[in-house]
This record gives sequence, structure tokens and C-alpha cells, in this order.
Amino acid sequence: MIRKCVAFAATILAVLATRAAAAQVPSAPTAAAMSAREVRLPSGRVVRMYEIVVHEAGADSGVTADGTQWGRVGPARTFNVFYGTALPATEVAARREEAAELVALFAPHPPAANAGRLQAQLCDTPACIELRGQPGWIYTFERAENGSLRLTSDGPPKPAG
Repeated sequence: MIRKCVAFAATILAVLATRAAAAQVPSAPTAAAMSAREVRLPSGRVVRMYEIVVHEAGADSGVTADGTQWGRVGPARTFNVFYGTALPATEVAARREEAAELVALFAPHPPAANAGRLQAQLCDTPACIELRGQPGWIYTFERAENGSLRLTSDGPPKPAG
């Protein structure tokens, strides 16, 4: 499953790279940041996409091998995209719209299409970009039974513990 996710991420990054904007978005000077892809959203905004991570619940949590759920409330798969933005933190509504646009790009495509929860995780430190640290902000979208996405939470990550 991990190989499928990695292959999907490589494919989607290649496709999105062809649509990337020429504008530069500031990023941390790390190897991970330098390998990021610029993605132009439908609104014209440009974000830097760093990583895609898919978490799946195991069979012991009430999910069968084919992904169907039994006796469990909530999504079995969470699709996460780690990205950077040029929007300042003071532009709360614009950042929320940007996260919704980014998630919407992936929502109809596997493995995001099978995810009950999709998250846009905004990286603002080199540690986050390299997946060693937490994102500065997380936008969580839940998929309704009709397939639509609804923002259910946004804010800084909860402290571990």
C-alpha cells in the first residue's frame, strides 16, 4: 500500500508540476523545500506542495482489508497534504479558502477519493517540511456520504500527550 501511495504522489506531483506557476513562493532553505512543487490553484494562488501522507486504520480498528468499515465511527483513511503558502497568517479566511482549494484538487483521485478525512497541513518550519515537526496549522475536511467535503476544524495541532 505504501508503494501505491508513493507512486500516486510521484504521479500527481509530475502532473501538477506541469501546471505550476512561475511565481516564487518563499520557503525554508532545506533539501525538502527545494524539491517542493509549486502548484497553481484554480483561484490563481500558488502554494508549495512538500509531501503527501496517507494514514490508514488497521483491521483491528474495525476496517476490513477492502476498506469497508464495521463497528467504527469515523474515516478509515486520512489523506494529508503538507504545503506552504505565501499568504500571511493575518489572512485567515484566504488561508482557509486556499486549503479548501488544495484539498479539492486531490479529493476525486485515489487514494484521496477513498479517504473519509482530508487534511491540508500548513508547514511554516523546516522541521515540518521535512516531516520531523508539526505543522503550524491544520485544516481538516470530512467527507459526507454524498462525497462532498466539509471543513470540520482548523487550527494549530493539538499538543502530543
